[in-house]
Amino acid sequence: MDEWDLKVILDDLRSMFSDKISEIKSICDQHDGSVIFDIVPSFSTDSKPALYFDNDFLDIVHYLNATIQIDMYVE
Repeated sequence: MDEWDLKVILDDLRSMFSDKISEIKSICDQHDGSVIFDIVPSFSTDSKPALYFDNDFLDIVHYLNATIQIDMYVE
């Protein structure tokens, strides 16, 4: 997906699984699992992607006791 604003992508992701967050938490709790948001932005040296997290996304991260990993690639 070609998008320079991470919030747009995270909003799309959140809309895909927002109704399953409680179920994801329950499964992780029952099976000692964990949630990792692995974010891999790729951009050219002449662009500046917007890399930030809004409160709604951070609330989900906190609720799930999730980890955020960022691996940036410059093309």
